[in-house]
Amino acid sequence: MLSTKARTTADSVYAKIKEIVNSGVYNAEDVLYPIMVLLGTGWEETKCEAKYTTEEAKLRAQCSAHRNSD
Repeated sequence: MLSTKARTTADSVYAKIKEIVNSGVYNAEDVLYPIMVLLGTGWEETKCEAKYTTEEAKLRAQCSAHRNSD
């Protein structure tokens, strides 16, 4: 199940892709390049956010283990 933020991001990406595809541009490269840029940029943001979330989860687990060992 996607989080609210992930769902909002997915909906935004879908809307942007739909806008690009429906723009009336018939050259495949002209349509696909903005989609590739959009998805590439989104991937970097998602990757950074996932790394942060993973590090935060590891830290919480370590703190929890430390508290339980006392």
